[in-house]
Amino acid sequence: MRFSLATNFDDRLPSLVRPYGVFELYGKLPSDVVGGGRATFMLPPMGRRAVERHVAACHREGVRFNYLLNAACLDNLEYTRGGQRRLRRLIDWLCDAGVWAVTVANPFLLRLLKRSYPHLHVRVSVFAAISDIRRAQYWEDLGADCIAVDSMQINREFELLQRIRAAVSCRLELLASNSCIQDCPLQLYHPNLLSHAS
Repeated sequence: MRFSLATNFDDRLPSLVRPYGVFELYGKLPSDVVGGGRATFMLPPMGRRAVERHVAACHREGVRFNYLLNAACLDNLEYTRGGQRRLRRLIDWLCDAGVWAVTVANPFLLRLLKRSYPHLHVRVSVFAAISDIRRAQYWEDLGADCIAVDSMQINREFELLQRIRAAVSCRLELLASNSCIQDCPLQLYHPNLLSHAS
């Protein structure tokens, strides 16, 4: 079993967690062109240099870094030329910083990444709500290297998880630290709210 752990961007963290099976830390800037699963005001203020230092600290310890591009809604930015240029500038910086993986919830972003940045490992976020075989196959066909299955609906559905595992060849991931309730009625609303707040 391997663990992917949220980072607090303390550069001592990679050396502290590596002995416990943590192969990857994940996080993001408080605000960027994509946004993500945490509102900007909930994250510590920091800039790109802090991220670059932290990714370098991860590299020194043999821990990978996964940058979150997992907003459930990009406000249609991905369909404009200007928006696509902004996305590419952000991704170019991530590559220059040595980021190993990115997590997405948007199929357009996944296709862009696999076409233009094939060296990046791409994980599909729980915000994509992958809760059945067809959805898992759809994202794998787009190029997903790993899928974080829907943590609110199927984390405890072991037979379904086995069927999904048999149907796709990409890695599967379970989110163990979800604070939402099982079968949350606000499952679609909250990721969109957080995306716009980031």
